[in-house]
Amino acid sequence: MSEPTTVAVRDLTGLVVAEAQPTYQGGFSDVYEGELTEGRVRTLWMVLSGQPGTRRTKVAVKMLRVCRSMDPIDIKRANQDLMDEISTWSQLDHFNILPMLGIAHKVHGRELPSLISPWCAKGNVHQYIRESHLKASDCLSLILQATSAIEYLHSRSPPIIHGDLKPDNFLLQYNFQLQLSDFGLSKISREEASSHVSKSIHLNARWMSPELFSEHHGDATRIPRRTLASDIWALGCTFYEIITSCTPFHNISDNNVAWSIYQGSIPVYPDDDPSEEFAHLRKTLWPHLQHCWTRDPETRPSIEELSRNLSHDILVRECCQFYGPIFEFEERSGSSFVHGFEISRPSMIGWFIADVLENKADLERDKNRVLELLVKSAIGYHSAFDTNSACIIHFRIGELFTSRAQYSRARAHLKLARGFFEDQGDYNSALRCYRALAEVTKDLNEKVHWYEAALSLCRTLGWTDQEAITVQALGNAIYERSELSNGEYKHELLSAARHWLTRALFLYTGQANLELQVQVRCELVLLELDFNNKIAAQTHASAAFQCACETGNRQFAEEVCYYLKSTEVLTEPMYNSFNFDLRIMTTEILENMLRSRSTKRIEDHLHSWVVLKCQPEPEQPYGYMHDFSGSFCLV
Repeated sequence: MSEPTTVAVRDLTGLVVAEAQPTYQGGFSDVYEGELTEGRVRTLWMVLSGQPGTRRTKVAVKMLRVCRSMDPIDIKRANQDLMDEISTWSQLDHFNILPMLGIAHKVHGRELPSLISPWCAKGNVHQYIRESHLKASDCLSLILQATSAIEYLHSRSPPIIHGDLKPDNFLLQYNFQLQLSDFGLSKISREEASSHVSKSIHLNARWMSPELFSEHHGDATRIPRRTLASDIWALGCTFYEIITSCTPFHNISDNNVAWSIYQGSIPVYPDDDPSEEFAHLRKTLWPHLQHCWTRDPETRPSIEELSRNLSHDILVRECCQFYGPIFEFEERSGSSFVHGFEISRPSMIGWFIADVLENKADLERDKNRVLELLVKSAIGYHSAFDTNSACIIHFRIGELFTSRAQYSRARAHLKLARGFFEDQGDYNSALRCYRALAEVTKDLNEKVHWYEAALSLCRTLGWTDQEAITVQALGNAIYERSELSNGEYKHELLSAARHWLTRALFLYTGQANLELQVQVRCELVLLELDFNNKIAAQTHASAAFQCACETGNRQFAEEVCYYLKSTEVLTEPMYNSFNFDLRIMTTEILENMLRSRSTKRIEDHLHSWVVLKCQPEPEQPYGYMHDFSGSFCLV
């Protein structure tokens, strides 16, 4: 695994002015509100709008504290480690990762360089949870954005471990765009000052996984090593705080929480009385949180697995939350447009990206990747209020799960799509959903219910061809179930299947449906054999072969003949008769080919003669004339 490339970090020394007092004080650093002044060139836009030549940007100035016990060598080493972490941070480019603008030296006389990043007007998630009344839609926004950030980090090469995931390090922009910060800073503080290790454990224990306490058995005497799996545990704890507004292990004191986690405790399910939407949200998310809190790091989900399963369950169980306002921002503005510019909803993917993801899924061959892209695309369409596109994706996802024999998941998506298509009067799509739901349903009564709903729709709209297809599918479904039954019940099922297949045969009329008639006849052959009615089976066999011959497709007729022979329904004379008919078909085909080739040769000769006669006579050299015997003679 290759090492990350070190890149130059922008030096903003002299361009940043920080406030005198910190706005926020953390365990190892202080955050000041500051102003970045840069740019001396007046652009055309600045001239026309009357803007000054310099640009002043509100920024956050993060200053790491230096332990008094650190000597110059320690400070130098800390400075180098800090620059390495900042170099990695500055290479990251993601919607939910806080950009690193650069560093500034000697701000307020600090020994270590200060980190300059955009100012996040809404503070961090921890503050926002406690100062606001979150809706379920707000929680979904935060959870999906946080998952996206970690998925980006863990998918890098090599993967980037954050090591200090908690709501304090997830910041919110003015439009509630979540951005993750503080990459590796707590690690530097821990490693460069051993006296800070105990403080680190004390401050962050509620988000730390059990294996981080294993070496010291709950006692903060050694520096724990963070992993991808410990990030997953911490992410689960972050989700817990988002959906409950409670700190993880809030029922355990600070002094005992490390030992409790080491002993196997996980955050408790809240015993409050939430609103209906929150109760439903917690029920959806809780299994995923428990998976994050698996004691063995090896069995915790990867971020890819967590993102995939979480997105799917949110899409199926919580998509109704996408249609309401997200955060107070949209409620206050009353629209997704502010000052004429569209504000992207911070919760999910927008319509444009959803369309891009759908197109990528069309080109992708890996079915797992296709499913992942389609789920994210559907979330994007839902959040952009394009329910029609979202439900088309739901249907595609349902088909994918059907092909994998994951019928319960397929049914969930198909039901969502069916409900919307019915409401919108898109009966063609609704019909497809009815038949797909019948296919994935195991219970025969429910299966018949969906097929009968499809038949009712076909008859109402006069769709005879679709009615025939549905009737045949219903007959086959009942016949397949009869093979698993016995006694009187089996006889009842066979009778019902015969009724529906005979009805399908009646509906499949005309030359265009000959192959479908063959298909139904062959199915009736097997059914009559199960009834021990060989004469009826042979009648259907003869009719099936006759229809196959009428198609004019000898190969198809031959395949039907061999299939019927494999069912042992054909007598020897019948089989010989079929073979004789096949030889006649072969002779007729050869004669037609010869006739068409002969006609083609005549047409080619005639065409050549006409072309030759229509060409103008070439000019002859003076003194010569053409002799049709093939030679030239002198005049």
